[in-house]
Amino acid sequence: MTKKLITFRSNDYQKAKAQGENKVNAWSEVEEQISKVIKVPEAKENYDIMLEQPLNFVMKAIDSEHRPNINIPIKTEKLIELLEIDLNPLKASITKYNKYLGILFLNAEGKVSFELDKELFKVYAENEKELQKLDKSIKLIEAFKDFMKIDNEDFPIHGNHKFHELKQATGHLLSYENGELIPNDYWIKKK
Repeated sequence: MTKKLITFRSNDYQKAKAQGENKVNAWSEVEEQISKVIKVPEAKENYDIMLEQPLNFVMKAIDSEHRPNINIPIKTEKLIELLEIDLNPLKASITKYNKYLGILFLNAEGKVSFELDKELFKVYAENEKELQKLDKSIKLIEAFKDFMKIDNEDFPIHGNHKFHELKQATGHLLSYENGELIPNDYWIKKK
């Protein structure tokens, strides 16, 4: 059985894209705080580890740098306390950073980037029932457009309010996006 595209959730995609851009901006603040405590790694492997768990990375870096000079068995947290290193600004910037969704990575140019897979925002009709609902929705939209052209050959140029009326009349089985009637993916996917 083949699947057919119902819609691309562009609003959700734009929100996720904004989240990603905000996360990249928040990362620059985290990186600035890290650079006040340790040297920011240049190697991609280390940088990727730092991107995943910045606080743990910093604590391990401090531990590995200062542990050889200490002859008493103490935890990393106590070592940081004895060294009088204040990680609170870093923790605050990490908290802000973690509010945003998405995963960052170091790109080929050595800059932190956010990539968004458009496929995640595509909704498909995947089984027989969903494919039937999609097909009938498309036919309803086409029939409505043909019907409206009887009175107005320019339809839908000057008749967009009619789309809204059809959407309401069908109990929202159709959606209205970007000036166009489309099948309602929530209704089609509904079990």
